[in-house]
Amino acid sequence: LDLPFCSSLAAHSVISLDLIFKFATYDQKNYYLKKMLKPDCISAICNSEEGAGTDLKKIKATVDPIDQHHSTVNLYKSCATNASEADFILASAWVKSSTSKDTLGVIILEKSEWSSWSLQQELMGFRTGITGGINVKNLKISIQERLLTAPNEKYGNVAILKRCFDMERLFLGVMVSGMLAAIEEETITLIKNKELEGFKYSDKQYLQEKLVEIYSIRTSIQMIVEQVLLEEKFNLQNYSKELSLLKILINEKAVQAVINHFEL
Repeated sequence: LDLPFCSSLAAHSVISLDLIFKFATYDQKNYYLKKMLKPDCISAICNSEEGAGTDLKKIKATVDPIDQHHSTVNLYKSCATNASEADFILASAWVKSSTSKDTLGVIILEKSEWSSWSLQQELMGFRTGITGGINVKNLKISIQERLLTAPNEKYGNVAILKRCFDMERLFLGVMVSGMLAAIEEETITLIKNKELEGFKYSDKQYLQEKLVEIYSIRTSIQMIVEQVLLEEKFNLQNYSKELSLLKILINEKAVQAVINHFEL
């Protein structure tokens, strides 16, 4: 079982389902949820673009109106995990309008509607999933059938992408806290082995300090994750500060804890 690969599949699929369940219309839910809940269905989130990353202001993907009900999609997304194998993708794009201000939205696309390339990525010996890019040119769609909307949210459709990023942080928090728990066990075993070898007290003290550091980071991440997950209505907007802190803990502190472990 390839745990990193399975984790990336699960994360993207669950986030896709969450976004459709929360922001899709009744007809969209009736159509897509039936298909996406099948056990062999793969879905992916596609936000990153060359030269933009996930900076929403720099996204170049567009949905241009043809008439009142139809639009043309043009996009190129890079570094999209599972996209080349996905049955459905949720992609961010600027939705153009001739009568009002352009808005950033999320559209649903099906497998036959994009061309893709894939690149097997490896990081520290772990397979991170099938990563690649997708390309859509002049695809005609029904905007009512494909566009997710958030009319009741303070920031409109941007709230959909914010929830997407917040969900990603939560998944990473769960995965990283589990990884750090395993590292703790390995470090404890290392300390015990060194005791048997008659390691000097100063060396043992150094190991213990590193263990405390790993434990402190793990518990900080775990506390935030549990606090958010136990919220009755699962309203992520109430935890913007906590999720921002979670991002810092994962990107900076957890990475340093892993480096310390390998140094040991």
